[in-house]
Amino acid sequence: MRVLVTGAAGFLGWNLVRLLLVRGHEVTAFVHKEADAARFGPAERVIAGDVTRRASVESAAKDADAIVHLALPAASAKVREAYPVWTQGTANLLAVARERGARAFVHASGAGGMYRHAPDAWVDEAAPEEPFTGVTRGRAEADAMVVAAHRDHGLPTVILRPHFVYGRGGAFQKFFVDYMRRGRYRVVGDGSNYMRFVHVADCALAYALAVEKAPAGETFLVVDDMPLTWRAASDVIADALRVRRPKTVPPFLARLVLGGDTVALVQESVRFRNQKLKELLGWSPTYPTLRDGLPSVVE
Repeated sequence: MRVLVTGAAGFLGWNLVRLLLVRGHEVTAFVHKEADAARFGPAERVIAGDVTRRASVESAAKDADAIVHLALPAASAKVREAYPVWTQGTANLLAVARERGARAFVHASGAGGMYRHAPDAWVDEAAPEEPFTGVTRGRAEADAMVVAAHRDHGLPTVILRPHFVYGRGGAFQKFFVDYMRRGRYRVVGDGSNYMRFVHVADCALAYALAVEKAPAGETFLVVDDMPLTWRAASDVIADALRVRRPKTVPPFLARLVLGGDTVALVQESVRFRNQKLKELLGWSPTYPTLRDGLPSVVE
C-alpha cells in the first residue's frame, strides 16, 4: 500500500518507515521540520508540514491508501502546546482519510495513565478507561475522535497503545541510558510498581501489522511478554550498561523536579496483557523481555 506516516522522523516513526519499506509498501514520511528530512535517504519521499494545517495534510496524503498517525506529543509534553496536535491534527488526518477512502487509519496512543485498575492488576483492552493526567486526558480525547470516525463513518481505524518503548534513541536513550551512565538516574520510591516495556522494532511491527490487517475499530495494548518492577527493570538496564545500580529518591522530591503528573505516571503499577495483539494481528515479539532486547541497544 501507499502509506503516509506522520511523525516519521521520531523514534518510532523512523523505525516504522524502514520496516514498511522492507515489507514492500510505498511510504511518504511526513515530518515537522525541513531539517528532519536529513534522516532519510534520497530515494525516499519526505514531506515537511504541520498536521494542524489542513492544506498541509491534504498535500501529504494525496496518494495515501493508509495513514499512520505518530505525530503526537510525548507523555512529558506541555498540555497547552500539545493540545492542538491531539485535536486539530487528529481531526485533519481523519477527515482526509475519509475523503480518500483510506483502507487503514492507525493511531498512536499510550497505555500509561489510561485505565482504571487496582494496584499491580493485570489489565487488558476491556478495562474501564480513566485517564488521570492532563497529557493522558488529551490523548484520550484524540482516541475518542478516532473511535467516533469508525463508529459514525465506517473509517477502518485502529488504536495502538504501547507502554515504555525502548531502543537506540528516543526517551529511553535520554532518560534511562544517558542519565544512568551519568549517574543522574533515580528510581522514584521503592520501585515496587510494575511497568511494561516493548522493543522499538517489535512496536514498529505491531503498527505494520495494523496497517496490513486493519482490524477496524480495535484497540491494542503493545507490550512484551514479561512485566517488571521499576526496581528490577532499572537494575537490568544498569547491569547491561555495566554501571552502578541506581539509587532511589522519595516521591515528594521527584515531584519538585519532574512534576506531579509525571511522577504519578511513572509510579503507576500495572501489568498490561498482550494477548489480543497476538491473537488478532498475529504479532510475536522478537524480544519477549527487556533482558532479551537490551543487548541490541547496548551494542
